[in-house]
Amino acid sequence: APPLRITGMPAFPIRLNVPDAMPSNRPTQIRPLTLAELVVLILLAWAIWAMGAHAQLVPIKTAPIATGSQFQLYPSHARGMGGVSLAVDDTLGDAFVNPATAARLDGTWAYSAPSHYTITGPDGGARTLSVGALVDRGRWFGGLAGALQQLNPGPQPRRPLIPIGPRFTTTPRPETSSIPLLRETSAENQYVTGLIGRQLTDQWALAGRVQWAGLGAMEGVDLMYPGNQGLRQDGHRLDVRVGLLREWGDRSLQVLLVHDRIDMQHDVRTVQFVQPETGGQWVPNVQWNRYHDRTNTWGVHLAYDRPLGTDGWRLGTVLTGNRKGHPKIPNYDLMNIPRDPGTSWASTVGAGISHTDGRTTIGADLLFAPIVSETWANAQERIEQPDGGTIAPGERTITNDFTFANTTLRTGLRHRQDWWTLQAGLNVRTTRYWLTQHDRVLQTKRDQYEDWSEWTLTWGGRGEWGTL
Repeated sequence: APPLRITGMPAFPIRLNVPDAMPSNRPTQIRPLTLAELVVLILLAWAIWAMGAHAQLVPIKTAPIATGSQFQLYPSHARGMGGVSLAVDDTLGDAFVNPATAARLDGTWAYSAPSHYTITGPDGGARTLSVGALVDRGRWFGGLAGALQQLNPGPQPRRPLIPIGPRFTTTPRPETSSIPLLRETSAENQYVTGLIGRQLTDQWALAGRVQWAGLGAMEGVDLMYPGNQGLRQDGHRLDVRVGLLREWGDRSLQVLLVHDRIDMQHDVRTVQFVQPETGGQWVPNVQWNRYHDRTNTWGVHLAYDRPLGTDGWRLGTVLTGNRKGHPKIPNYDLMNIPRDPGTSWASTVGAGISHTDGRTTIGADLLFAPIVSETWANAQERIEQPDGGTIAPGERTITNDFTFANTTLRTGLRHRQDWWTLQAGLNVRTTRYWLTQHDRVLQTKRDQYEDWSEWTLTWGGRGEWGTL
């Protein structure tokens, strides 16, 4: 194949001292390395350095809290198929995952994407309105998008307001008065996304994307503080991505580098009734406790897909990895596992297959996600141990070692007629993890195993009328 070259871009010569396979007096001839090839080598070198550690974002959950689609803000041609994506093309949705795939779009695309989801239980849901545009101008392409979201937590049972008398006795008074319970009924989130890229050659495209979110809440957090008398959340998220796309024939290769930062603050309200030592009416004692949740993620995502024969079959594979740093982790009431700070290494390997027969497409993905995570708590003061030893300030008091073996199975169907399309799908995610906890204060060790499954049913429809 002829060397890849970019008009107006200099080539970078690299010379390798490699001996000939057969003895010869002629020096080895090495052609210059073009800019596109150099970019690929740099990205692959980064991927090799990060692999086994560093994707797209691999979720880590230690409690069976169902979450929906808070960050699925943008339109998709295949979301109704249960999220099947490895061997099913999603020309519009892929552009917001790997920005380099926006090179596949021709002309100008403008969209408005209202969405709504609920979690059974009821455990809440969200309504989102996203608008944006993607523009193609020769070899350059880009886009700008924004979204407003209303997040609704589900109604949660509260802890009873227990009166506490002098010396903190727990004998309740029959006529205990109450105060109005506070419940967060909704929270507002705002999202802004921008991307820009360039078609380097007929086969290569490079692009970057930045998303900033002002978050009034994240789904599922209210369930991590069961019985709270009020919860306020505030924070932001920054997601930066650089994507590379190569397409030749019916094959494609994607490389995606990700940096994601989440910084949230949780203010949790508790109420107890206290009777003054001098007697008299019981009065409520309201306390607000503040917790911080911060996670910084570096990741790489590699994806490859190709046709299988000529009968409409297609195969897709994916390899991803994350390194997650947790400078601050709340000590959630639901788990009650001291773990601040921590580090996690997460990866995903998977394969997908699809078949298109005329107007109907079916597809399935299978993914396996091994994860290891270590969290700990540090001593704030000198602590005496049962065997006579001591723990100095700053040393670890508790260490938690998590090992995950998660699986995800997605399957979906899409049928298209002249102007309309129907979709249906199922997504099943199983979480399994083993926890080994070492308590240096009590000098004990315990093991814990947890597993659960989350089932997500999806459906979708699409209609086309001219350019709409």
